[in-house]
Parts: sequence; C-alpha cells; structure tokens
Amino acid sequence: MKRLLWCLLIVSMVATGCTVPEEFTRDTAEEKVLKLVPQCGNSLQTFNTITDTQQPGTGYIVTVKQNCEPENGEGPQMETIYTYLVTPDEIKLLK
Repeated sequence: MKRLLWCLLIVSMVATGCTVPEEFTRDTAEEKVLKLVPQCGNSLQTFNTITDTQQPGTGYIVTVKQNCEPENGEGPQMETIYTYLVTPDEIKLLK
C-alpha cells in the first residue's frame, strides 16, 4: 500500500510540473547574466564575452564585455562593459 501511495505521489508531482530547484553555481550565474544583457539593435551584431566572475559571499559578480559591430563589417563599433551582482534570488546591474 505504501509503495502505491509513493508511486501516486511521484506521478502527480511529475504530472503537475514539480521541479527540483536549480543548483546555484558559477555557471548558472553566468548563464542568467547572458540572458539579461541587452542586444545591440539597429542592424548591429552582438558579441557578449564574460571577462570576470568573482564570488564575494553568497552571490557572484559577473562582468560582461559587449561588442556591437555592423552586420556588413563596415562602420563604427561600440564596446560596453556591464557588471551584474547575481544571487540565487535576484540579478542586479551594478554598472
């Protein structure tokens, strides 16, 4: 009887979409930041590179260098540096 109840519990959890919380690591922090960095727009290609990641406690400080280049390769290029503080609960733009 207990096995049947456990099976029903597991099946109901899977059916309702119950998920295991994601482990918070350097890789997951970097992935979250890359999803938030804005695109260049205006027919420019966006190239984002993580240049530094530090762990000063429970979160990570992730620095991203963004290069915006014309799609045809001609014209001005722009470089922007973004720094984010990433914790398990939030992502905050520092500069």
